[in-house]
Amino acid sequence: DDIAAFVLNWRASALGEFQPVELVLPSPTPASSAERTAAGRETWLAAGCSQCHRIADEPSSGTGPDLTHIASVARTRVPDLPAEAYLRESFLLPDLVVVQGYQAGSGCGGLLSQRQLDDLVAYLLTLE
Repeated sequence: DDIAAFVLNWRASALGEFQPVELVLPSPTPASSAERTAAGRETWLAAGCSQCHRIADEPSSGTGPDLTHIASVARTRVPDLPAEAYLRESFLLPDLVVVQGYQAGSGCGGLLSQRQLDDLVAYLLTLE
């Protein structure tokens, strides 16, 4: 349903006419949090997230926000929005909340499966 809503609203979003509606975001159901976190780190690397985003001292172009402490930042970025929901929303609708000092329109590097997104969010939630 979330994918269908995104596709159906794509044109309105591209034209700046999009009225965001609350997304129903599934929670990950990890076999173990350590496995999910490790898989999320692999997704981070494979998807090329570090091409734009920095984590600690890893090399990056720096065109996207620094995610070194994103778990802490995500808890306060949007009032009344849990960190997990903010991270998912930021990946699915990257221009919904644009961090000061960065430009809208850059988007995320690629498409992920639901499982990969779950893993990536689990990994990012460890970055205090």
